[in-house]
Amino acid sequence: SELLARRAIEVLAEVTTSLTQALGDGAPPPPKAAPVALVAAAEALCAAQGGDVAYLIPLLGSLSADRVKALLPKLVAQPQEQFRLALDNLLASDPPKPLSPSEILVALHDVDPARDNVSLKRIIESCSECFERPHSFPAEALAAALQRMVEFTPLPLLFMRTVIQAETAAPSLREFTLGLLRTLARRQVWKMDAKIWEGWMRCAKRATPRSFPVLCAELPVAPLEELLGKFPALRDPLRAYAAAPAVASSIPRAVATLLAGGAV
Repeated sequence: SELLARRAIEVLAEVTTSLTQALGDGAPPPPKAAPVALVAAAEALCAAQGGDVAYLIPLLGSLSADRVKALLPKLVAQPQEQFRLALDNLLASDPPKPLSPSEILVALHDVDPARDNVSLKRIIESCSECFERPHSFPAEALAAALQRMVEFTPLPLLFMRTVIQAETAAPSLREFTLGLLRTLARRQVWKMDAKIWEGWMRCAKRATPRSFPVLCAELPVAPLEELLGKFPALRDPLRAYAAAPAVASSIPRAVATLLAGGAV
């Protein structure tokens, strides 16, 4: 039966792992690659059952990077507990892993709700699972993923949400995320997807007063005016910043006029 076949693969994967660990010295090593025949059998069962990825979850660490990326939409669509198991299996595999932690985070952002028929809620939950594993996704891994994605066109829909999550999980990234805001301002983020622009504004507000140089020097008047309309409490501290002798000469005249309340 289907359940028996699935359980057989799980048991064989566990036995393979246990034997590998029993032969090691000292602390048990990470799981080694599963036998090729076992992977082939699981792939055959997956195909025979209409692409049921549950057969492949115990063996994800033994698949190629391209295969794991191809499976990710279906893995994300699984119940949360199944996705957690899939993620843990990927992270537990012995180097070379199919995907590094930063590559996993990037690949999750590539899952598209419309194209892949996966709810946005499940994608958000799956990305959030990464932040529940700080040992596997340290600040360096988060920064590597964000640095790669900030150059994407179009920007991943959940990018700004992940920037905020990353800074919350790893406060050491505060200056790094400020650099991301500057990069996106230079890419004219206000012309991107409305949700991206909304996320950028919220992230910039969270970063005040550190983000004041970006807001005053990198945003044209129209987007800055929109931001001030959304967060009017920022006008006075921004005005004070722009009027400070140390920076006043570097503030564009149109921005200074806007902050002063005059006609631009």
